[in-house]
Amino acid sequence: MADLIPVYFSPEEVTIVQGDGAVAGSLLELPWVMIFFTGSTGVGTIVHLAAAIHQITTILELGGKN
Repeated sequence: MADLIPVYFSPEEVTIVQGDGAVAGSLLELPWVMIFFTGSTGVGTIVHLAAAIHQITTILELGGKN
């Protein structure tokens, strides 16, 4: 997916950031319009709670089963 997104979207429309929980935590400080997160349920919970505080729409795919 990381290879295909830049082909179809400009960086102003979609940004992909890969990293661990510390990276995800840092990103939650930014004013996103939407967050699509794929990863563990532990980090997903942190993402969900932070997004709720800032009322950011989220899509979570957790646990690697989808």
